[in-house]
Amino acid sequence: MRLSQIKLISVILGALLLLSACQSADEDPVAKPEERKITNLVLITIDTVRADTFFAADEHQLIDRLSPWLKKARVYRQAQSVAPWTIPAVASVLTGYLPNQHGAGKFPTAIANLDVQTPSAILTNITTLAERLNQAGFNTEAASAHPWFSLDFGLQRGFNKIHQRKSAKIDSWMSTHVQQWNSKPEQARFTYLHYMEAHEMHMKKGEEFKQLLNSFSPQQIKQGTDWITLDECQKGIKRRICRQYISYNQAVLKLRDSIANTLETLEKEGHLENTLVVVYSEHGEEFR
Repeated sequence: MRLSQIKLISVILGALLLLSACQSADEDPVAKPEERKITNLVLITIDTVRADTFFAADEHQLIDRLSPWLKKARVYRQAQSVAPWTIPAVASVLTGYLPNQHGAGKFPTAIANLDVQTPSAILTNITTLAERLNQAGFNTEAASAHPWFSLDFGLQRGFNKIHQRKSAKIDSWMSTHVQQWNSKPEQARFTYLHYMEAHEMHMKKGEEFKQLLNSFSPQQIKQGTDWITLDECQKGIKRRICRQYISYNQAVLKLRDSIANTLETLEKEGHLENTLVVVYSEHGEEFR
């Protein structure tokens, strides 16, 4: 599959939640990209985020920093991941191929154990989005809280620099990163961000998880229970899975805040008009 730079970006747009703040809701940011003079692409992965939790803020009329941006966004409500876990799903986004084509995320047995088995990488003959944009003259950088990007599974291919950061540090890195764009305003850029709050927060154990729950206000606890769609939670908030969802809910709200932070930074530094921002979740969380 040979795709031009614009077509590669369009492949991503066709399947994901697009937050394009420099167009009004009734304009089409995909149809005429040349009129928008897009020179930068920011691709944000919010790992393990369920759609029914991410959009619950809007459905419950919660106004947060992201709410006004979503009103100007192109939102794909019926998008579906190609795989239930990170490597094959992200590889599809970064290549435009389905998992059986790009080859990443396969195991030698039908039932796999990540503790003892290593998944396959993107096939060497498959070119990634970062590689193509790098070849087209883009500066390509990634800030990722996911360890897969520091390992040789092909997700890192084409990036000039990969910054391994905890999720809490990605926002500050992105703010500094965008400020540096002003030193070379003519440079086209592809920036990839990968957040892990929704994957990690509810998986804490023992005393650490107890402390996390104790840090939530009564309003946050009620918010979590109000939004819960799990049958198990109808049996009581003391059930661990219910408490996990409450922490998961807060993690997703934190991710909404991170997305808004990136958009606000781009606007403040004067780069929003020529930047395309794409946000997607590569898979959700079943909660059994």
